[in-house]
Amino acid sequence: MTSASTLGIHLESARLSSVIFDNVSFRECHLSSARFLACSVKRTDFESAELDSADFGFQPMEGALVYDADFSTVRHVTTDHFEGTLGDATTKLPPELKRPLEWPTRKLNPLERARALITAAGKKADA
Repeated sequence: MTSASTLGIHLESARLSSVIFDNVSFRECHLSSARFLACSVKRTDFESAELDSADFGFQPMEGALVYDADFSTVRHVTTDHFEGTLGDATTKLPPELKRPLEWPTRKLNPLERARALITAAGKKADA
């Protein structure tokens, strides 16, 4: 699935296996207890998604937007999942995980979030 918006869709308890999610928006989606198994997730927007007890059995979420998302009860999530993601103080992680150092400790406003996204895209283009 590439460049798709699924705003508010209900995928509770869905089993998603070996799917490639690239530039997909799960903004405000209902993903409680959804299982992402062997999926590739890049540049995906999880802003304000409901993730209670979701299972993230996949590779790191390179370039993902994780603002206002609560990953505290997500299963099989590691610190590596959040390397290269964009988050801030509104992103909740399980207590045993370390927050990426590049994440601000305060909530970014919409303009700051847009700038962070542009900066991240520029760094990718330079690499």
